[in-house]
Amino acid sequence: MSLLKDDETVDYLSWDASDVPEGYSFGLNLNETGSGYGWEQDTLEPSQGADNIAVVAFDSSVVRDLYINITTDNWQSILSDPEAEEYHETAITFNGATLDSVAIRTKGGSSLRSVAQSTSDRYSFKIDINEYVDGQKFFGLKKFTLQNSFNDPSYMREVFAYDLLKEMGVATPQHAFVNVYINDELFGLYLMVEAIDGEFLENNFSNANGDLYKPDGVGSDLVWLSSNIESYSDINLQTNEDTTDNGAFLNFVAELDSGSTDVIDVDGLLRYMSVSVALSNLDSYHGALAHNYYIYEQDDVFSLLPWDFNESFGSFNMGCRTDIRELYIDEPTDGPMSEKPLINNVFSQQANLDVYHGYLWQLIEGPLEPTTFANRVEEIADLIRPHVENDPTAFYSASQFEQNLNSTVSRFYGLTSFINYRVANIRQQLEGDIPSSGTGRGFCG
Repeated sequence: MSLLKDDETVDYLSWDASDVPEGYSFGLNLNETGSGYGWEQDTLEPSQGADNIAVVAFDSSVVRDLYINITTDNWQSILSDPEAEEYHETAITFNGATLDSVAIRTKGGSSLRSVAQSTSDRYSFKIDINEYVDGQKFFGLKKFTLQNSFNDPSYMREVFAYDLLKEMGVATPQHAFVNVYINDELFGLYLMVEAIDGEFLENNFSNANGDLYKPDGVGSDLVWLSSNIESYSDINLQTNEDTTDNGAFLNFVAELDSGSTDVIDVDGLLRYMSVSVALSNLDSYHGALAHNYYIYEQDDVFSLLPWDFNESFGSFNMGCRTDIRELYIDEPTDGPMSEKPLINNVFSQQANLDVYHGYLWQLIEGPLEPTTFANRVEEIADLIRPHVENDPTAFYSASQFEQNLNSTVSRFYGLTSFINYRVANIRQQLEGDIPSSGTGRGFCG
């Protein structure tokens, strides 16, 4: 289709029918931020006489409703064997638009097993828009997840982590709270999170054609094993499955083994680590399991991308008997730094540590400054409080939600009390009043 103004062609538009949910329009919208000034194709809500409004999936200022309409047989099949993580067909309705033939399955690792072994059916879910209809999109999304706030009485840990990462300039999934309804019955308050996939890469990187991995298991520590890709059985390639030779990855781990940083997006890593370390998040690459992260390759250089921060704020202390609120800033690993070469290589250079320390100062004197942070906690609490109170499948009570905003519930630190302690501790480490590293065996070692 040609877009005309005063009988002159302004631009050309092309799209698939699946790109636009029924009831919306598709056209050009002025973009002056993000990727730069210009026009971009969007799903639009027409507004005669005024600029068209781009319709987005994620709006952190409201709590929207997401309806899942699934047959009884399909729903019971999910609940009868949740650890199978098998897709089943469903329909979804969101923001006034409905799509049929969408795929849904459970997701998770230890959290999935824990819920499966309990009396709860409150699983996290992955939604795949084009599993059954090739190329189908939903407000620009091909996939998203519904996070169940497992091990988080505050519902906010992941929200804060992603917001901080975005503020620090790390490519970060979009997210927003939603009330999930299953067959028209309220099921629970969830966090809807953008998937890290090809669409995410297109929105965040100038080159979206590189290899994307989600390591979790053998090879996820990125320690050199061999020149045979089969040795890294759990690195989980997410893109270019039919075309890549994995050569960039093999070169990556070989270069890490040699001590090189040439294959690392160093500044991106330092920004990521400033947030993960500030939140004492050992449920990531630098923790015991070396998981819950993605790596993305552009021209043989790999970036570390964030995922799954519900165990941040010191909630994950596997194998760590020391107070995790005192995590070393310069040796923030559960075990030997040498066993986490992605961090070890970068942190071994003082110039990099100086930049990283600057990012930590930026955090503790900015968004993590205790008064500023407490105000943000209350702002989010005001948004979700009525929905928490009405959550029929919540893992914790409404009173525990209120308590965990400021103080410990079970083993989970209160948000503001954790930040008060952690910020003071980081400041002492930065100023040299207490050690910022140990003997190379890691904080928990």
